[in-house]
Amino acid sequence: MMSRVSTDLVTLPGLFLFLAVALVFVWRRPHARLPRVLLSLVVASYAAFSVPLVPYLGGRLLARGYHLFSPDQGHGIRAVVLLGSGVQTIEGWDQQLGLLDEVGAERTLEAARVYRMLDEPWLISSGGSRNPRQPSSAAMMADALVRLGVRRDRILLEDRSMTTHDEAVFIAPMLHRIGAPRFVLVTTRSHMPRSEAVFRAQHVDPVPAIVPDPVYLSHLPTLLVPDPDGLRSTRALIHEIGGLIYYRVRGFSQP
Repeated sequence: MMSRVSTDLVTLPGLFLFLAVALVFVWRRPHARLPRVLLSLVVASYAAFSVPLVPYLGGRLLARGYHLFSPDQGHGIRAVVLLGSGVQTIEGWDQQLGLLDEVGAERTLEAARVYRMLDEPWLISSGGSRNPRQPSSAAMMADALVRLGVRRDRILLEDRSMTTHDEAVFIAPMLHRIGAPRFVLVTTRSHMPRSEAVFRAQHVDPVPAIVPDPVYLSHLPTLLVPDPDGLRSTRALIHEIGGLIYYRVRGFSQP
């Protein structure tokens, strides 16, 4: 709950809310120093949150030690788990079309790459849908995997989960049934620490495979310019930090 509240505040509506509160204080006490300091802090904080370099470095610090999955790590592995992300729904007059969001597409590409490295492992596509009229993340990613060359009969769906904890709880028995307690876990870099820990708590052995970073230090001038993507990335990073703390407190994760 706290993670959800904190991430909802790191948005443009959250910025407008804080600015409105700060401006009210300035209006009510125009000669006081504290309201002006508050207004300056709001502006400076959101400006920093919007600089892409901030979440980039924060994500690297949170998920240090992870690297590109290589074939030598896959010896004896018989399963790949692809964790779900969001689905965008495009509404027409009488139909709707579900599309993978950017994060889901990145994870799907990495899962297909790992699949090609291994000897046609099982590939578990995971993620439910909060909208009964909307395809699940698992189904959308499975369709994309087939287009990327993965055999349909090697894909298993887990389409009930709504959280990372759900995914671990539902997928762990599937892994034991197919005799693959050691498996490749595919997700984004900043999501990997929480994901790896929650699967270990279910007594399975994940081998991390992170997706490529969407930004690189070679693009440093661009990374220093505030933009909406920077704010979105900071929001995702705060969500992961809050999720790590929450899962540890609830006993959902294992170091």
